[in-house]
Amino acid sequence: MRKSTILVFKFDGILVNTVEVFSRRVWQIISNLNLTDQATDDQKIDRLVVMNWEKGPKILARIICEKLDAKEIMPKFERELTNIEYRMAAEFRLNQERFMVIQKLANADFTIALYSNRSAENLQDLARIVELDLRRFDYILTKDLVPSLSGWLKDKKISSDLIYFGNTMSDTLLAPEDSVVILPEFNQDGLIEEDFLVNYLENNFLKTVAFNHA
Repeated sequence: MRKSTILVFKFDGILVNTVEVFSRRVWQIISNLNLTDQATDDQKIDRLVVMNWEKGPKILARIICEKLDAKEIMPKFERELTNIEYRMAAEFRLNQERFMVIQKLANADFTIALYSNRSAENLQDLARIVELDLRRFDYILTKDLVPSLSGWLKDKKISSDLIYFGNTMSDTLLAPEDSVVILPEFNQDGLIEEDFLVNYLENNFLKTVAFNHA
């Protein structure tokens, strides 16, 4: 399974807390626009952000304002969302526990790749900020260079199976049709101290390797 399977990890939300920081900023906007009373279900708002944050300020503003029954404030909400990442970068952090497991996978001879919806230049800039060593990955895949993972596999004439670890529903459309897509954050409910992704990788890959070599 090791040589015939590529494990692809998403940069935003899986390895770096960008989505978490983005969600906090959204709540700041909700508070600044005096929409807190309408936001009675925190978990549903957070889930909307997780599922839709990559779609851009216009779509995300519409989705959240419709949920809050505040369509009249949608243009202002969109303006607040625009370009907020420049103010968020200082809060970005690498998930060290997840990255350590990925390093173990690399050392165990798994093929690993990093995917980002960002441009290659933007990814490199943020990788420096969070001190993510991109050299630890066999492949660096960015949206400007790799429009789809299925197209990338065909172009590179790679016949390996692919398992993609993402965090939005749109990620299910990104991966090849016959691949496996894991959305760790959607399986996290009920786990307080344990990380679903770390446990999944250790139990399904690292322990399997150790057992086969025993």
